[in-house]
Amino acid sequence: MNFLNRQTGLSAFCLFLRYKGYGSIAEKWNNKLRQILLKDFAINFKNNYKIFQYMLKFMQ
Repeated sequence: MNFLNRQTGLSAFCLFLRYKGYGSIAEKWNNKLRQILLKDFAINFKNNYKIFQYMLKFMQ
């Protein structure tokens, strides 16, 4: 659950930056954060696998 909480928190922060008019900074942040989070997700894949399956159910 840790991964998802961090991801939503950081995404909300990027949306806030965009709302305040820092769109380009928000984009750079978003890309950087996505890379970090994907790396983090790969390392903790076994921990996140059940959450991942749960998310996929809702996407279908």
